[in-house]
Amino acid sequence: MRAFNKYEIPFVGLKRGNHLFTYTVNNEFFEQFERSPIVTPAQFEVNLDFEKGNFFMLHFNISGTIQTACDRCAEQFDLPIESEQLLIVKFDDDLIPGEEPTDEDDDVVYISRNDTHFNIANHLYEFIVLSIPMRKVHPDDEDGYPTCEINYQNEEATEEATDEEAVDPRWEALKKIRKN
Repeated sequence: MRAFNKYEIPFVGLKRGNHLFTYTVNNEFFEQFERSPIVTPAQFEVNLDFEKGNFFMLHFNISGTIQTACDRCAEQFDLPIESEQLLIVKFDDDLIPGEEPTDEDDDVVYISRNDTHFNIANHLYEFIVLSIPMRKVHPDDEDGYPTCEINYQNEEATEEATDEEAVDPRWEALKKIRKN
């Protein structure tokens, strides 16, 4: 976890109130996680508003791009990703450092009163991975048309195929049987 030292927030030395942290997340970050689905070029800027009180509220604003293949045309493109996440960190007086809490909530994390730092690396990783859409396609242009490089058949070729199907003698024979 030494690679994630820069993602530790030393909350003991912080005064009450809001504190802003900025992080740049790229491939080096994702390579630290085993079996990471992000193996292509990725670049994210993370602005973290850390609000310290009796508990901590972490507001993540994540924006960046990931290079991926379009599900429609299979061409590589940079997929823009924007995400806002909220994480609440509370103290658990009964929690022994390194022990997992008994209460489970996706938006609330419990830490021991003896902890001095809070590492956001795993949470940041989850927020980014879960922000990637299931269906990845090129964004539409200003008029709402797809910008993919798919080779659509032109209308003339489609019309010729339609004319050929109407002349096909097998269909004509079937139409005669149906009329009788």
